Amino acid sequence: MGGAINSDFNIRNLFFILALFLLCFGAAFIMATQSTFWAMAAVVGTAFFALGFLNPQLALYVVIFSMLLSPEIGKRDLSGSGFTIRLEDIMLVVMGFAWLTTSALKKDVGLAVKTELNRPIFFYVFACVISTSYGIMIGNVESPFTGIMFVLKYMEYFVVFFMTLNLTNSRTNIKTLVAALMITYVIVIIIGFAQIPGGGRISAPFEGEDAEPNTLGGYLMLLLSLNITVFFHMKTRKTKIALAFMAFLAFVAILYTLSRSSWLSLFVMYIFQIFYTKGHRKKLIAILLAGLMFAPFTMPDEVVERALYTFQKKPGEALFSEAEAQYIREVYNVDVDSSTAARLGSMKSALRDFGKHPVLGYGVTGYMFLDAQYHRVLIETGSIGMAAFLLLLFTTGRLLYRNMKNYTEDPLYSALTKGTFCAFMGLLVHAIGTNTFIIVRIMEPFWCLVALNLAIPIVEENERIEAEFLAAGKKPKWLR
Repeated sequence: MGGAINSDFNIRNLFFILALFLLCFGAAFIMATQSTFWAMAAVVGTAFFALGFLNPQLALYVVIFSMLLSPEIGKRDLSGSGFTIRLEDIMLVVMGFAWLTTSALKKDVGLAVKTELNRPIFFYVFACVISTSYGIMIGNVESPFTGIMFVLKYMEYFVVFFMTLNLTNSRTNIKTLVAALMITYVIVIIIGFAQIPGGGRISAPFEGEDAEPNTLGGYLMLLLSLNITVFFHMKTRKTKIALAFMAFLAFVAILYTLSRSSWLSLFVMYIFQIFYTKGHRKKLIAILLAGLMFAPFTMPDEVVERALYTFQKKPGEALFSEAEAQYIREVYNVDVDSSTAARLGSMKSALRDFGKHPVLGYGVTGYMFLDAQYHRVLIETGSIGMAAFLLLLFTTGRLLYRNMKNYTEDPLYSALTKGTFCAFMGLLVHAIGTNTFIIVRIMEPFWCLVALNLAIPIVEENERIEAEFLAAGKKPKWLR
């Protein structure tokens, strides 16, 4: 047996050394011939492969911090052309390769934990691949490279999900990963507040010239939900004060994004917090009533103007075409601003053009830019993709709700499950006016939280087996 273990160890080391040599050689070539960004990406990729191979859990923490704090290159335009790549994207690809290598060399390391989400995820990814392939063949996807890159980025979110789920095997793992997410959240809030004195809408770090405040709003709403539930489950006074202060800062930051989708999702998330936080329902209602009472006197002017701008026009501004204006007046009986009009107009166009390719759609990036998740999925992937997407959302919501109901006694598990479920309900509303479920900076932390939710039963089973082994005077394999 000792010889078999030594042989397996030598093969693993040999493969690691060979792969690292090839990566170092490639990194050296890129450093000598390419731009500074790609040279840095090569160095980071090489280092991250080594880290992901030798210590995958530590690599996962690095990924969590880089979800919102990594720079990006590339450019997107309103036609849907172009794409962006971030250093964190490269990290995930390298980490995925390292994970595949480890899974192939170590028999006790699985590739993907079996969950009820595996099939919906596969169906949705398959629908995106088929629709985009069809769009490329018929010419709707004008840039096949861009379409393929977008599909790969969609798959990236699920890489985060499966890696987090595979690498979370103890209660300590869950606690430290939640702490890492919260630390990143605090850093993002500080960076957001630093933008307020400069005027304008605040956005997520390192978004470049094409910053999208909706992204920051959705992210902050997601983590604020967790912040609230953790606050109510903490015992120490100092920690509760710090969490309350963080929640207040996050709320103010969401206001300064001037993102109406984020405001609406925040309201929905908070309503679900009230509904399911039975022990602290009165406190949450009191905070809501106090906020509504003092809002007219404390709300920033920018926020008030943004809210009122939704239903008013500026003198002399051509908000939309006469045909669009007539349609909006007839259907909604309101005059709206240019941003809202553009969304309503694009939604109408998507529903109109859906009939031309009802089964497979136009392909990812095969239609004009749509800042509305549900309409975009429908027009790009057709009825097949929409069915797969709705199945994925329904299964995710059902599992999160079930976990929230099952883990009400344990403070850590209760805070995690309740915070994630309420945030998910907010994201469903956020997606009405934003491409929420394909935004990297929202989806990566979201799927990380979903994975932590689904890891709870696995952790409990591991604890049960560990207790049985220890009672028998043995150790389970993950403690050896």
